[in-house]
Amino acid sequence: MKLKSLVTGAIVGGIIGGVTVLLTTPSSGKVIRSSIKTETKEWSNLLKNIQEKALDVKTDVLRLISESKNAANVVQTQIRPSIEKWRHSIDPELEQFRQEMKEIQQQYKMLERSVYQK
Repeated sequence: MKLKSLVTGAIVGGIIGGVTVLLTTPSSGKVIRSSIKTETKEWSNLLKNIQEKALDVKTDVLRLISESKNAANVVQTQIRPSIEKWRHSIDPELEQFRQEMKEIQQQYKMLERSVYQK
């Protein structure tokens, strides 16, 4: 979207500049026509350069997207086994923790009952 605005601005600016030159110059017709041809060639070259650079940017972005996807896949492939290994290594501790939490809850309920009974 920004590139489109830049190109549109360049074209409009060129047109306005050309009209301004035509209306304000005291030069002869040959000089004006030569100036217009020169300006037209310069603007054409500028637009071609902008187009080439835009295509380069597009190519670079597409390549970056592809490389990022590949890198993400590699990282995922390498990390997944580590995560699974970690999960399996903490399973016994996790189960023990759950058991201890159940015991604490039971003790809390017993304490609560004893306090309310008194």
